[in-house]
Amino acid sequence: MEKRGQVTTFVILGVIIVALILIFLYARQTILLPPTKENLDIEMDSIKKHINDCTISISENPIRVIGLQGGYLETPEDTYRLYNDSRISYLCYSIEDSPTCYNRLLLLNHMEEELQQELESGLKGCLDLKSFERFRNFNVITTKDPEVDINIQQTKILVNIDYPVTLKSKRDALEIREDKFTSSLDYPLGELYDAAQEILSAESQIGDMDILSYMIFKKGKYKIYKEKPYPDKIYILKREDNPYIFQFAVQGQPSK
Repeated sequence: MEKRGQVTTFVILGVIIVALILIFLYARQTILLPPTKENLDIEMDSIKKHINDCTISISENPIRVIGLQGGYLETPEDTYRLYNDSRISYLCYSIEDSPTCYNRLLLLNHMEEELQQELESGLKGCLDLKSFERFRNFNVITTKDPEVDINIQQTKILVNIDYPVTLKSKRDALEIREDKFTSSLDYPLGELYDAAQEILSAESQIGDMDILSYMIFKKGKYKIYKEKPYPDKIYILKREDNPYIFQFAVQGQPSK
């Protein structure tokens, strides 16, 4: 029994010694020795992933809301119809004694600007680049808050982030820098916006839209629903192969 106890003690001491050696080698590589360019490139790739993950995380809600609210994150009074718990913006206002309406002229630039402001604010709270330099042999240096530029394309939204990030060795003069980061988000906002503009053109010129004929003309690419909560109309648009929704309201006139 005494010999078995001695063996157990030696095994435990051996494990502790091996662990201490591994800790020393790790500390030597990550804290004591200067980093190599390859080390910094790997760390910059991790930072790129962190920025991309943050961008995806904070983008999901505002992009969803801007679709449900007809292209607007901010919806002042008298500019929307409350329907199914969403503030659906009027994109065409009624004209007295006329079946037509006048187009509010929602622009892609407006949606891009609203998303830009929302994402810039969100990134400030999400990004934590300083965590990458803890117990490491380099510093993470940023000189300003991230500046976002949004580009709404047909089937995706490009988020371009101007955010200079420098990784600088604590042991020598080695440093690397990345100024811009880009995330691509798979939302067909631009495509649904174009379809909405075609519907609004019919509403403003003719006074109604034959959505069945339109869907046939587009070869079943879109699913379009038209609801009629008195006295307005709600158009709900989505691609056949994508759950993302863009909806908007056309203002109607109450019966006299």
